Amino acid sequence: MKTPNGLKPLAICLGALALSLSTTAAQAVTCDLTSGVGGSCTIGDAIYENPNNATIVGSGVIDPFLTLQHTPTESGFSTDAATNNLPLDVKRAEGNNQFTRTFTLGQLGAVTVGGNSYYQFFLDINEPANVTKSGISLDLLKIYNAGQVASVNLGAGTTLADLQTLFGNPLYSLGANNVLLNYNVFGSGSGKGADMDVLISTSLFSGLAADSRLVFASTFGNADPSQAGFEEWFFRKGQAVPEPGSISLLGLGLAGLVAARRRRTA
Repeated sequence: MKTPNGLKPLAICLGALALSLSTTAAQAVTCDLTSGVGGSCTIGDAIYENPNNATIVGSGVIDPFLTLQHTPTESGFSTDAATNNLPLDVKRAEGNNQFTRTFTLGQLGAVTVGGNSYYQFFLDINEPANVTKSGISLDLLKIYNAGQVASVNLGAGTTLADLQTLFGNPLYSLGANNVLLNYNVFGSGSGKGADMDVLISTSLFSGLAADSRLVFASTFGNADPSQAGFEEWFFRKGQAVPEPGSISLLGLGLAGLVAARRRRTA
């Protein structure tokens, strides 16, 4: 049976749309880091991995910059807003030994892996140790350039969608992909360190001035609705370091984090 001429363009458009949606779905990646040390996924210009906390040495190069807490999902972004004016699920504003704040490109230190340069971010999750409640997923990670400003005071009422309106397209985005994590991979107590590190290509930040201020946004899903704790992001700062023998050795400098790690053991 022939297709009427008037319907041919419509059929072509619908076919192209179906192919586009199918391709997008096929390209989405779930990175599973719940099996233990050594897990690693490359997604676009970034590497997500379980750090080998047994090899972590040194101190003074890691600073927390974003704390989130809510259930069963939690979202937020780094900001310099006051504690009584924090957006979304952001906790603990900078000051009084608290941690949420923005940072500049010049504060980040680079590492070299496979001949490529990366900025390194660390995540400390704080979910219950109960095996049915210990999982969590990273569903969004975006980094925006806020420009050469002294601070970014985005407070209550600001949404994740507002960041795109204010700052344009992100420098980096996890996209439609996600990362599965489990608190019990590293567990609780001193010496456990971070639960994940993310290596993001420095090429994505090329052309930016060192004093360009960055806004880091993330969303987590599947947090336990009854007992979920906070999630904290850290970054490597300071001098660039030589390429290690293994990507999992890139936790160099996390001893301060290891000593300070606070865990929920419910």
